[in-house]
Amino acid sequence: MIKWDLIKNNVKNMNSHLIDGLDDPTKICGICNKSLPITMFGKDGGAKYLRYECKPCARKQAQHVSNLKRTVFAPSENYKCPICNRNKQDIIKNNPNKKGIWCADHDHKSGKFRGWICHKCNLGLGNFSDDPERLDRAKQYLETNGQISRTTVQLHTLQ
Repeated sequence: MIKWDLIKNNVKNMNSHLIDGLDDPTKICGICNKSLPITMFGKDGGAKYLRYECKPCARKQAQHVSNLKRTVFAPSENYKCPICNRNKQDIIKNNPNKKGIWCADHDHKSGKFRGWICHKCNLGLGNFSDDPERLDRAKQYLETNGQISRTTVQLHTLQ
């Protein structure tokens, strides 16, 4: 028998966007938009929160990425990530335990392959929902507030 009260309490701490007030806690999948039991969602890479997509959608996406990797040429040995400009050696030096160096970046709506990027940049794009307008606003924010933040930190360290 599943101890739903224990699961509910743990899951509430992991995900603030769960649907509450139900006997069996549910969550809405970020891909198929279905409200599903939380048991249909895996943890995100050993983290303490659940993935945004349900297990069937995650499997479907993983299969698509696997197919992409088989159909497109791998980047050359001297390839650099087009976003951060790091090469394979730089990436390995900063994270030697990473399984793969490059991610097959793709449009999540069309499934079209966009190119090879490093894991860090792939996560960054994902955290901005692959939305160029969000990225523009983030860039504007950093340009506007970046210098102020550094100055503020310098003032605090002088006191």
